[in-house]
Amino acid sequence: MRNREQGILLHPTSLPGHFGIGTMGAQAFEFIDILAHTHQTIWQILPLNYPGYGDSPYSAISAFAGNSCLINPELLQQDGLLTPLEVETFVLPDSVRVDFPTVRSNNIRMTQMAWKRFQKGQEYDRFCADNAYWLNDFSLYIALKQKNNGVVWTEWKESFSQREELLLKYKHEVEFHTFVQYLFFRQWNALKRYANSKGISIIGDIPIYVAFDSADVWSHSELFRMENGKPEYVAGVPPDYFSEDGQLWGNPLYRWDVMLENKYEWWYQRLLHAQKQADCIRIDHFIAFTRFWAVLATEETAINGNYENGPGTTFFELIISRLPDLKIIAEDLGVITKEVTTLKNQFGFSGMQVLHFRFWTEPIDFDANTVCYTGTHDNDTTLGWYNDIREQNNETYHAVNDYFNNGILSSSGEFTCDTNIVPLLIDLAFRSPARKVIIPLQDFLRLGTEYRMNTPGSAEGNWAWRYLSYQLTEEVQNHIQWLADNY
Repeated sequence: MRNREQGILLHPTSLPGHFGIGTMGAQAFEFIDILAHTHQTIWQILPLNYPGYGDSPYSAISAFAGNSCLINPELLQQDGLLTPLEVETFVLPDSVRVDFPTVRSNNIRMTQMAWKRFQKGQEYDRFCADNAYWLNDFSLYIALKQKNNGVVWTEWKESFSQREELLLKYKHEVEFHTFVQYLFFRQWNALKRYANSKGISIIGDIPIYVAFDSADVWSHSELFRMENGKPEYVAGVPPDYFSEDGQLWGNPLYRWDVMLENKYEWWYQRLLHAQKQADCIRIDHFIAFTRFWAVLATEETAINGNYENGPGTTFFELIISRLPDLKIIAEDLGVITKEVTTLKNQFGFSGMQVLHFRFWTEPIDFDANTVCYTGTHDNDTTLGWYNDIREQNNETYHAVNDYFNNGILSSSGEFTCDTNIVPLLIDLAFRSPARKVIIPLQDFLRLGTEYRMNTPGSAEGNWAWRYLSYQLTEEVQNHIQWLADNY
């Protein structure tokens, strides 16, 4: 099939390197070189936002600000903002898991050192002007959060109504946090330019909701369904594959009627900002644009919720009239209604298919305008998934084995599901009609459950996986290239 694209799903925090977390330094550029060498055309990432509770990029404290822990110390040294000896103090032993508290502590020390040497210039001034919609509010929010020992903004003595006075009072702190964001986006933009120069497109990711304890809700509380300064209803999903109690996310819901009054300006700014950071944007939980699950904030599970209507066609008509080049992948997984499919097709958005969920029917019988995955960041690795269904000896396990026992071979030329399920499923993704095929790096490395990125419904132990450089062997790279060339 012509015009097909293929790529790898890997968040930058999962890159190898010397600083306890993947960064936007040399190893990120080397990963792009590997993508180009293996004839990939896509690098898909998770949200780049400054993470909040549980270190989750999907529960960020800002829908705009970047994760400062991705800032690379060696690049700051090249800019004259750190000395070689200072860079050495941030080196940590290689590890397959991020130690987030240590990394955050180092990041604060590092950026404070760099701030003392920084001299403002035209590039910095232009960054501040281009990001004026969100930047000062975010920097003030962070400054106040630190002054208030990290407690939620509803417990602060200061309020957003005092914004101008507070910007003057905490001018130094606000400028520091603005500088940190300047560093982040300077490094990310350079990395994206390099990727594009190598023929690699970046697929970004934005969650549909934002965290309650965030700069966005603090500074734009009128856009959210609040009562007495707290959410009245919160987001989630009803009982599903992942949880019999549903998932209670706790994010405040939007006041879509109020947002419509100014043509969804906040969303326009958010998508405009995202469009600058990525070539295509995956919108997590796209189905909420047609209908969303609303749960009283006092509930302990998501069982007792109800569906309400989303903004639908009107939203995208207004947004795309202002952002005509916006490219969107709609995360349309789960229970999909006719309205979701209609909305997606009306604007030509690509949908998603995850093979782990497809064995209740013909697994690759779907539309070509699709991004096909073995699994995503929310799934177990393919090896872990298969081991789990085999242990359960359930219907999915028998369906998988029945399907492959009908004579479908993997590129390895071998046949047994128990020993070859990972290459079998990867081959199946590439043999699908999908125009885009994206495989999590864990699957190319044939890793088990302990290396999954996230377990939905679990608040701890997520988002920390990293690969080590030696794991991307020549054999692995040759297999990735073979798939790209032959399919």
